[in-house]
Amino acid sequence: MAGLMRVCVACTQSDDHPRHSMVLGDGTESPMHMDCCVMTRNCGVCATQLADAGKAKGDKLREHIVSLPPRVLDEHGQEVS
Repeated sequence: MAGLMRVCVACTQSDDHPRHSMVLGDGTESPMHMDCCVMTRNCGVCATQLADAGKAKGDKLREHIVSLPPRVLDEHGQEVS
């Protein structure tokens, strides 16, 4: 499935692989591959998403993420059961 092609601001690769995108204080978007986000930002959100994905990247990572059951988090980021 081809998606929106974007550049990862960390590794500069252009593809449609899963990313974590943050909006910076100046309003610009900062999209990074999830593994780049962990390495560059020490992002706990991406680390959690990747924890059981093994070494999956690209299309395999997308398949893994889509296969996960939905999670509901409260306003503090804690999972609601």
